[in-house]
Amino acid sequence: MSDTAWLDADQQAAWVRFAAVLELLPAALDAQLSRDEGLTHFDYFTMAMLSEAPERTLRMTALAARTNATLPRLSRVMNRLEEAGYVRREPCPGDRRATNVVLTEAGWEKVVHAAPGHVSTVRELGSVEAKKSPRFPTGVDEFDRVLGGGLVPGGVILLGGDPGIGKSTLLLQAMAAIGATKKALYVTGEESAEQIALRAQRLGLINAPVSLLAEVQLEAIVAIIGKESPEVVVIDSIQTAYTEALSSAPGSVAQVRECAAQLTRFAKQRHSGACSQISSANTGTPRMLCGRRPQVSEISFASGWYQI
Repeated sequence: MSDTAWLDADQQAAWVRFAAVLELLPAALDAQLSRDEGLTHFDYFTMAMLSEAPERTLRMTALAARTNATLPRLSRVMNRLEEAGYVRREPCPGDRRATNVVLTEAGWEKVVHAAPGHVSTVRELGSVEAKKSPRFPTGVDEFDRVLGGGLVPGGVILLGGDPGIGKSTLLLQAMAAIGATKKALYVTGEESAEQIALRAQRLGLINAPVSLLAEVQLEAIVAIIGKESPEVVVIDSIQTAYTEALSSAPGSVAQVRECAAQLTRFAKQRHSGACSQISSANTGTPRMLCGRRPQVSEISFASGWYQI
């Protein structure tokens, strides 16, 4: 392991950004085409490749190569497009074992109709100015290395691992270091504020400048963040949080998904306020916990805060 050529901070940051493009770009392109044309981006891309071919015809193998698709995947897409009347398949005159795909007149008209909206979306995405986001370290060297150099304003990170592996301890240590220079809030849903304070004492973080809130209701958490404007927030853990917009129990797939989505939107909206969210999640069976009200305070136990 000592001979491993690890990525440096700049390489790690570049890779993280590139991975984000791979993850987010297809969804952005799909969303526009699905909304306006009832197509996926792969549907459109496939028909576009056919529209550029001689006589709008390609062998299945050639079309698979041009679209970087496997034949089974392409065959499923052809079934759907053929049912819609956009393509047709026919035997290849030069090789009876091969199959040609032909873009029909209806398919051509669909490509012509869909192209302006698709190109507009591509231009909008391409016009976004890529700026190097300022990062600030967490104070934990290995954590910073994995994060590409530290946290970024508006960033959202999901920290996962088996129960008891040390996620909460790592986050508490990082927040104690961050709190020295930035306003930090640790929201705990699994343990009481007193339990977190005891852990901090065991770690030698007795006077750590971290605000602590024991709360699991999403709306209350968001309200506190909006009021206090912390620069870095930990939600420990996302599986204990619940929103009143859903009737399902905390820890359910619907609750976890909705709470994570709302926190992500909130972090992005508050980008100028440098609100970064770190959520801790167990990879085992989600635990069902009931919500409870804030129970700790900054110095007195009245205002909802507690200083570690």
